[in-house]
Amino acid sequence: MRFPFRDIELLESKAEQLVIVTRHYVELKSHNIISPYKFKDIEDPQRQGVFIFEPSYAKLDDFVGLIFTVYQINKMTSTTQSKRQLRMLMDEREKSISFDSSWFKDIDETKQIPKPLIVSKV
Repeated sequence: MRFPFRDIELLESKAEQLVIVTRHYVELKSHNIISPYKFKDIEDPQRQGVFIFEPSYAKLDDFVGLIFTVYQINKMTSTTQSKRQLRMLMDEREKSISFDSSWFKDIDETKQIPKPLIVSKV
């Protein structure tokens, strides 16, 4: 699933859960089947648009700060300023995470590019 930040009405963390209330969402790979994206509209976000996530392998505090920062940047009125701040945030994050070769799935894999490839939406 993917949640467009502009359609999120509420984003909060409770205990070890991330709660998202939204008016729209996108199904990406429903039932693990590769198919076109499905864009879903929700008529009553308070009843049907509540999504609760509870991470299994990481603590919520490890990534919820980044999510809230990106959410606040996307709520800005100035598009150029929000793009600039997102770029700064991404550059800072890329520099802070070094590549770990244990992430390879196969012994024959090799690192191809020095930093992750960033693809913008079309």
